[in-house]
Amino acid sequence: MAKKLDLTKPVQTKGGKPVRIICTDSGILGYPLVGIIEYSKGVSQIESFTEVGRATRLGVLEDLENIPEKHTAWVALHRLPNGEVVPAGLYERREKAELADTKLGTSFVVAIKLEWED
Repeated sequence: MAKKLDLTKPVQTKGGKPVRIICTDSGILGYPLVGIIEYSKGVSQIESFTEVGRATRLGVLEDLENIPEKHTAWVALHRLPNGEVVPAGLYERREKAELADTKLGTSFVVAIKLEWED
């Protein structure tokens, strides 16, 4: 299932071209969104879209999607007294993961960087 288009965030075509939304109430029946697709420097096209981001005539690669947001976090791994290594928390910065509290005799092993887009 496709994610709902959020017009408060940047959008692009499914083909990866940036789109600047210039109108959300065009009055064009079924196509209230109007945007400028930037194909390359100096080469743009105005296109209308449905409220869910479907392009009028250009095909699926020109349908809209939000630009994926990149996220980073660090997971701290700790060693339990029995030798088992377990995750001990998720942190925004590596330094915080490395300084994570050790409880019940656990010891810090490593901080692992996680990166994802959504």
